[in-house]
Amino acid sequence: MRRCSWLLLAWPAALGACTLISLEQLRVSSFPSARNQVISPTDLIRLEFSVPPDRPSAEKLLKVSSYKGELGGDLSWEGNRLIFAPVPALPLNTRLLLSFSGKLVAADGRSFTVAVEVPFFVGSASPPPRLAEHQPPDGATAGVLTPLVLTFSEAMDADSFAQGFSLDPDTDFRAAWSADSRTVAVSPRDRWASLTLYRWEVRDTVRASTGAELGLPHSGSFLVQEDSEAPAVLGAEPAIFQNGSFSFPGGTLNELRAFDCIYLRFSEAVSPSSLQEAFSLDPSIRGHFIQADPDEFAFVPEECYQMGKTHQLRISSELEDLAGNRMAADYRQRFLPDIPVLTVLSITPFGQTALTSFNSPDPVAVTLAPGQELRLGIEFSAAFDPDSMATVPFLVSCENFFPASLLQPALRQAAWPNSTTLELVFVGLATAAAPAQCYYRLTLPGGSGGIGNASGSYLEDSVWVLFVESSD
Repeated sequence: MRRCSWLLLAWPAALGACTLISLEQLRVSSFPSARNQVISPTDLIRLEFSVPPDRPSAEKLLKVSSYKGELGGDLSWEGNRLIFAPVPALPLNTRLLLSFSGKLVAADGRSFTVAVEVPFFVGSASPPPRLAEHQPPDGATAGVLTPLVLTFSEAMDADSFAQGFSLDPDTDFRAAWSADSRTVAVSPRDRWASLTLYRWEVRDTVRASTGAELGLPHSGSFLVQEDSEAPAVLGAEPAIFQNGSFSFPGGTLNELRAFDCIYLRFSEAVSPSSLQEAFSLDPSIRGHFIQADPDEFAFVPEECYQMGKTHQLRISSELEDLAGNRMAADYRQRFLPDIPVLTVLSITPFGQTALTSFNSPDPVAVTLAPGQELRLGIEFSAAFDPDSMATVPFLVSCENFFPASLLQPALRQAAWPNSTTLELVFVGLATAAAPAQCYYRLTLPGGSGGIGNASGSYLEDSVWVLFVESSD
């Protein structure tokens, strides 16, 4: 009895008959064959099979591509050799890829899994682009703002450079190209980190403006070390900023007036942004900085310092110099601004002796002016500015005190004979027949929300006087 052997090679066998099967394995050779091989512009891409393939099956698997995508061409056969003739011609000095991968069916019906991938280049009479020069040199020392300058042998494609250039440690950078597109300056958007070794790489896929790739990667490194000295605060003093320049009255911060600047001097140039973060005042005062020199800044207050309160200036150790070195320790200074307390020197009722003591429960007899008016002159210890002059009269109140049935007086007139004297006229006061009396209370509110001037001075406490109407 004859024996039949069945070999299942991924093709359907006829179950009712014996068939002779070829045991020859498929071998595929290619041109180009070596990775990154450089071929001539006149060379044709070829694949040769040790087993006759099903030609439509083989043609579907063949692909030649560049970074732009798959390239077109004409296919032809010479026996078991598949030939690819590119249309148009393959780009020069550009990394290309020959790919032949997938399920290939042989002419005898067998199927094979193939995987051929060969990167290659098409050479030309002109050399491929190259990195001609770079600064700083490999391993050199650079400053925190020193750009990395790369010069190529020909004009380059900026988009492919952006994709193919990298820094370690990863850093946000900007790339500025020369007019001829041959030189690029790579700079940090902020600055390089001091005392840091940076490594850079330009990958081989970066292309020239012609589309030709570098073919070879380029890399290098540089050390950022501008200086290693920590910045320090040399001093803080009062300053006056006027007409675009500073003047210095001298003294310490205890001589600061309401809107004087705090002028800071440092041992070296410091980062403005880090100073903005490191600077603080307690109590908090709104303001901004003016940079007078790389190592000198002035804090300009936008609201006055607070009268009678000790302030603390702090510059934290987060302050950095231009090389990224931080201050060794916090700088602190306590000061009491030179803002005098506002006081009431006297209150003088019309035609009477000036009063110089206040807040007494003992009433002061006053004679009303014609028309039942209470006329008063108030003398302050400090001058008022026009804006304060406009608001202060409406802060002073004259209210009925006893009996409760009295009508409330009203302010009729206010005047400032000079910057320290306020004259007020209240109307609507009443007189009473003896033995009855009418009492009124005059109040000048104190505290930071009370009567004050633009120089930061204000009444510490409210000032009040109890008047009793006299019918003399």
